[in-house]
Order: sequence, then C-alpha cells, then structure tokens
Amino acid sequence: MENQNVMQITEFFSVCSQIVLESGNIIKEIFDPKGTLSKTKNGDEPFTEADVKVQTLIVKSLKTLWPNIKIIGEEEEVSEDLQFDFNSLKTDSVSKELFAGCTSTEVDLNKAIVWVDPLDGTIEFIKGALDCVTTLIGISIEGQAKIGVVGKYFVEQEEGKFEWQPRCYFANADYPHLYYVDYLNNSKIEELQPHIAGAPEDLLVCTTRNHFTPELQEKIDKINPTSVKRTGGAGNKVLAVIVGQAHCSFYPKPGMKRWDICAGEAILRAVGGVVSDADNKDIVYEEPREKWQCSRGVIATINKEKHQRVMEALLKKGNIELIPKL
Repeated sequence: MENQNVMQITEFFSVCSQIVLESGNIIKEIFDPKGTLSKTKNGDEPFTEADVKVQTLIVKSLKTLWPNIKIIGEEEEVSEDLQFDFNSLKTDSVSKELFAGCTSTEVDLNKAIVWVDPLDGTIEFIKGALDCVTTLIGISIEGQAKIGVVGKYFVEQEEGKFEWQPRCYFANADYPHLYYVDYLNNSKIEELQPHIAGAPEDLLVCTTRNHFTPELQEKIDKINPTSVKRTGGAGNKVLAVIVGQAHCSFYPKPGMKRWDICAGEAILRAVGGVVSDADNKDIVYEEPREKWQCSRGVIATINKEKHQRVMEALLKKGNIELIPKL
C-alpha cells in the first residue's frame, strides 16, 4: 500500500471481513431482549450504542489502513470506549484469485466514497427482530455503486427465536460473483449463487414493515404482485432478493439514504440485479449532504426482466428502456 490514494479491493474485503465479525459481536453484546436502550436524532430517528460503536469501529479501521479514504456514515456520534486492536487488521484473508478475471482490482480513493450504515434495521434491533439487522459498507466510484460488503448476523429458526449465524457477503459490481465468509465454518469463503423463486409469471415483492402507508399500498397495487412480504432493513431486503425470498425490494418513496443502498446495490448488480429510483433513473452517489436522501425511493430487483415489469406497471408505460450502467 505504498500509494496512499490507491486501495486494493481484495485488501478492503479482507479488512471488512474482520470488521463485520467484530461488528456482529458488538451488536450481540449490546442487544437486550428486555428492551435495548435507544436515543433519537433528527427528531424521531432511533439509534443505539451499537450503532455508534460499530460505526466508530468501521471508520477507525479503514482510516488506520487508508488515511485518505473518504467516509460518509449514518451516525454523527463517536464511541470513546471502543476496545479494539486496530493494528491487528490483516489485508490478505481474501485471496486475489477470487477476482482473477476482474479488470478492476483497485480503487482510486480520489474518486471514491465509502457509505456506511453500521446497524441497518435499528427499529427491528430495538424490537428484537434480529434477522433484519445488517451492517452495510459500500463504495461508490464517480457516483456509481461499485463495491459492497453486507454483514448479516442472525437467522430466525422459528417465530421470535433467532440463532447466531454471522456471515459477511462481498462483491465487486463489475465482476459476476458474490462471495460470503461463513464465520461458523472456520471463516471459509464460499460463492453464493442467486436464486429466483416461483414461476416465471410470478412477482414476489418485499417492502417496509415500519414505514408502510396507504400511498405505498396504492403503488404496490399498481404493480400487481403475486405476494408481498413486509420486513425491515434495506440490506436485509436486498439479501432476500438474492436468495430467492423475493424478486423485488420495493420502496418507491422518500426515506432511504445513500448509505442504506450503496452496498446492497453493488452486490445485487454483481449477480445481474438492477437498482433504480421510482422514476427508473440511476441512483447517483454524491458527497454534498443535500444529495444523501433517496428522494425518489429505491427499487431493487433480481434481474432486468423483473425490473422492467415493475417499472412499466409503476409508471404505466410500455417498453421501458433500462438505463445502462456505465
């Protein structure tokens, strides 16, 4: 890492795989089944000690290795009592061979922004719906989502009962492979193959559980889905699309921020998925604060065919031309 403005992507993934596991441990430690303590910001947005500690961990870890890296995170507070040896971070746990056929193997930090949501699904975390909780670390390059890391920690074995099964999913949007670290299997790295559920004519949709409105229901009715699953967490919903629990994560209204979707967009694009706003326009990732809001919502689908079906129904137009990614 002689050039402080250039970052090798596999080194970034290696560091993030360690950060994600430690983030999961922090989240698990702070969670209280009797009610996790929370505070509010910006009026009514909840956050917890876990949100702050995990973001502090991520920012300090990345800055330790890449001092010039530009990071925009959801939380503004900094944890003063984080115990972690930042000098223990390794940069070689993800082999370059996994990306041997990829033409983009490094990041020019002058053109990149790291978007961090340390604990996506905070409301679910407070309520105890732990399967919805993820950690999101995405990199945009010249406005496009390119690199994604998603940590997911719990699965629901039966209603209301969650099992610790931490995994770190990572991908380069320009390379058609999605990998994950299975921490409970000696941190083995496996490739995840996307799954498209249901019959070809089906449209399985997942959408918000906590921010549902009559207006959102009207838009869901427009696209006439086969089924609708209401769940929490932007990262959780993207993973649901990838593993075949849904074809589309549908949120065509304001509320999400760039850090909610950058990592998810990158890993979804790596497996052939499509992400746009509700006007079928690309989500552009820019530094000014006023650009962080996804004011026209986010539609994320498993492939171009499903995306076209959703957008044509939502916009009531035929033969929608999908906006090409540069």
